[in-house]
Amino acid sequence: MAQGYSGSMGDGISTDRRRSERRSMSFPVHLACGPEAACPPGQLVDIGAHGLLVQLSAPGRPPGVGERVLLSLSLVDGMLHVLGRANRSVRGDDGRWYVAVEFDEVERLDRSRLDRLLTLAVAQPADAR
Repeated sequence: MAQGYSGSMGDGISTDRRRSERRSMSFPVHLACGPEAACPPGQLVDIGAHGLLVQLSAPGRPPGVGERVLLSLSLVDGMLHVLGRANRSVRGDDGRWYVAVEFDEVERLDRSRLDRLLTLAVAQPADAR
């Protein structure tokens, strides 16, 4: 888990509402929070088959809960663009925003690319992440 993020929903109760296991990975992610509206740049914290967690690296407005976002991930085989919805936006102990996004429908070819990414995350040694 990222330093600065406790996983608590603010009420002292830690919850795990994920539909699938997440894998730790770190690389840049760009979010668009609305028509022509970019969110602050982000860094991937972890990713799973149904969503991901992004740490926003600059001050600014994070997407609101339920807000639709366009995620752009730069993969080895090119850019991957996926639509999703922000499930949670919380400020970590480090002052940065952490945004959990659940993927909306993912095209078959993009799903295949996500699956390959998750397979790579499993194969990577923990100290290489």
